[in-house]
Amino acid sequence: MSPRESIHEAAFWVGGGEGGLPLAGRGAPLVAEFCLAEFAAAIGRTTDSGKLLIAHGLELKYRLPRTWDRMTSGDLPAWRARRVAEATLLLSPEAAAYVDAQVAPFAHKVGFAQLDRLVQEAMDRFMPEVAKEKAEQAADSRHVRFHHDQVSFNGTTRIEGELGLVDGVAGRAPGDGGGGDRPAAARPGPSGCRRWGREGAAGGALRAPVRGRPAW
Repeated sequence: MSPRESIHEAAFWVGGGEGGLPLAGRGAPLVAEFCLAEFAAAIGRTTDSGKLLIAHGLELKYRLPRTWDRMTSGDLPAWRARRVAEATLLLSPEAAAYVDAQVAPFAHKVGFAQLDRLVQEAMDRFMPEVAKEKAEQAADSRHVRFHHDQVSFNGTTRIEGELGLVDGVAGRAPGDGGGGDRPAAARPGPSGCRRWGREGAAGGALRAPVRGRPAW
């Protein structure tokens, strides 16, 4: 890859010219823009695939040194190291360093869920404002909608929704029952799905939703 020093002018250009691209997280060097396609072609990959490979390499080398050392020593498969790098690209340097210190000794066996929890913990500690914003966005995405304009030949109507994990596992809908959530009277359905009775997710505050609009 071409180092940032190979660019003769500043990273910002007007009217064409080669600029530096921030492929990895904050603190990693920029990459000469026009080298990406050349690098990808040289290793037989698409430009996007080559770009991602460079991004992960920079992330590991400059922001995840402990994980990088394990990978380059042959002690850690590259695909596992790259998985950690992908998870930390948007973290601050402090948060990335925290993840690196915690995960490097166990990177050979860490799972997706464990890594996600560790990244979230790092955000909570070192990027509280970002963590709060993500939590609010996640809360805003919760919904239950009734599609009464799409009635089947069997006289059924379709329901779609996105619930918090706790509510989803318990089989209850947000706001069900007014002041608090009420567990659904769920019974097993085909292929492991769950069906709810009148007093479950389709009951309570959701029993009579406004037609064609969110249930709350």
